[in-house]
Amino acid sequence: MEQIKLAIVTVALIEPMVAGIVYIVQHGGPHFFLHLWMYTIVMVFIYQTVYPELIGPIMEPSIPLPEGELLTRIRNLCSDLELTSPYVYVIEGTGMKPKITTYLAQCRQILPFPQF
Repeated sequence: MEQIKLAIVTVALIEPMVAGIVYIVQHGGPHFFLHLWMYTIVMVFIYQTVYPELIGPIMEPSIPLPEGELLTRIRNLCSDLELTSPYVYVIEGTGMKPKITTYLAQCRQILPFPQF
């Protein structure tokens, strides 16, 4: 089931991007690389905004981090960095080893998750 979701999301994200790249290369004229560069920057910003809100919850379900020392330390760190009202979630079901990394999204969500 996980591979099916990954395939659907990959096709939904990559196909429009590749179609845009092909269009720019074919119709961009002699300076197509400038248009391609701008298009790439716009797509990166769009994907950085869309991922934490729409794609992340589908691909990596998360639950709120329970109260405890880790949550207290993360909140203290956020207050030191002047981040307002962070939402702290743990990505569950990743099946990875316990080295912890924290992903801080633009929407101010903190998602600690294990890495290899």
